[in-house]
Amino acid sequence: MEPQTGDPRTAPRTVTIRVTGEIDIATAPELDALLHNGFGPDGTQTDFTVDLSDVTFMALRGYSALLGAAREAQRRGTAFRVTGHNPDLARISAALGAQEPLAASW
Repeated sequence: MEPQTGDPRTAPRTVTIRVTGEIDIATAPELDALLHNGFGPDGTQTDFTVDLSDVTFMALRGYSALLGAAREAQRRGTAFRVTGHNPDLARISAALGAQEPLAASW
């Protein structure tokens, strides 16, 4: 998992976090911390993207971390989206009966 930010001269209020590997009970706390830190100390981001293109497995705990970040973004007035097709995320959303819990683009 690695945060990637835009050039501060052209996109000072944008953050993209690219998540890789497996997100399960052991790695979800790292994802939680990464997402929380992605908002930055001043919390001035207007656009927050989480790229799941390279995630090979996601458990419910990973979904919970994303949902928490989405709620925090909403509270802060920050646009939040998840990119990169991830069948585990879609499966968990469907199992929970979520209509559109995350602003997703895949």
